[in-house]
Amino acid sequence: MRNLTIISIFFALFFCFVIILSFNVDADTITVGPGGAYDFESINNAISSANDNDIILVYSNTYNENLVIDKSIDLVSVNGASSTIIKSANKNIVTIEIIENNVNISGFRIENLGSTTYSCVKLSSVSNCFIKDNEIKNSNQGNGVY
Repeated sequence: MRNLTIISIFFALFFCFVIILSFNVDADTITVGPGGAYDFESINNAISSANDNDIILVYSNTYNENLVIDKSIDLVSVNGASSTIIKSANKNIVTIEIIENNVNISGFRIENLGSTTYSCVKLSSVSNCFIKDNEIKNSNQGNGVY
């Protein structure tokens, strides 16, 4: 009976250890900026390589991209909206579409100038997303955020 108790405790501890290791929630920090000093030069490439809970720090530059954010990440401008700009590369789609919960975007100027239909930021059936401290520049006919 004593051996069975020891074996049971061993397996219970082992099972707990395996569960703890499988839930590694450490967030990585990924950097984006011009030149070779950063992890990526493209925000899209950084998003593609990110995992849930990662933080993407974006340094000053104008990024001509349309983004689809499909992971729970923080997208943060290091230097603020006056010098970190995301401009729509394709005016016929939204500049940033968020299709995953728990996304935070802060500190950018986000533009979709010239579009008569499409918005800067679209939140597609998501929750717990925060768009804060951003400047939204859109044409007169499109929505800024929806």
